[in-house]
Amino acid sequence: MFQNQRVFAYVDSGIPDGIQVDTQGHVYAGTADSVQVWNSKGILIGKIFTGSNVANMAFAVKDLLIILAGNSIFAASIRAEPNLLIF
Repeated sequence: MFQNQRVFAYVDSGIPDGIQVDTQGHVYAGTADSVQVWNSKGILIGKIFTGSNVANMAFAVKDLLIILAGNSIFAASIRAEPNLLIF
């Protein structure tokens, strides 16, 4: 059972989808008009506007985020490195 449950962050447009985390602990989620980015405390630190609903995203390599939105695919050059979890 989860303990210390709390709301991490709120989106201001749509419902979050396609969540990613980078090595700095930033959380990325697709929303109705953008990819929203929060720091590890849940504070919104940025948005990557696409103009359409973001269904999913993935880090291709360091500093490159691929975004799937509507009928488009975007490649966003950002300063981030994927946090690859190995189970």
